[in-house]
Amino acid sequence: MKKYAYIVCALSILALTAALIMSFFGSAPCFLCVYARWIFAGLAFTSFLYAKASQPRVPKRGSTFLYVTCLLLCLSGLGLSLTHSGLERGWIHLKMACTQSITKNHEVTTIEQLRHSISQNEAAHCDRVEWSLMGLSLPNYNVLLFLFLLLGFMIYGKPRKK
Repeated sequence: MKKYAYIVCALSILALTAALIMSFFGSAPCFLCVYARWIFAGLAFTSFLYAKASQPRVPKRGSTFLYVTCLLLCLSGLGLSLTHSGLERGWIHLKMACTQSITKNHEVTTIEQLRHSISQNEAAHCDRVEWSLMGLSLPNYNVLLFLFLLLGFMIYGKPRKK
């Protein structure tokens, strides 16, 4: 249980690092990608706490709460990634699924600055595949990763019995 929680923490940090590296090299994330990053960050933090709470001196209800939180984070990440994959493949259509903040690193205070910012920036769209490997996009890989983490938590991550 403790080792698996550390593995989940490491995989979440690895996924966050890969996403940040891709952003650094110019791949702008859509808002669903940003939500997935927050889920990975929460999962890294919660799984680390869960590994620490797996010690015998910690009350069982504390580790049970963290276990359920990790499961819910994995489920929400899986649902978000499935939605994002459905948008990319054209199975799901959402009206607001293709929006992104138009200000990157500067403030827009006038209408002219707003027009200039819009004309200069291409917004990342959730329904476009930005990057793929072997026919699978990043949301597809997120589906596989969240499914792996969820099943692993259900099998190996159960709280200790006292």
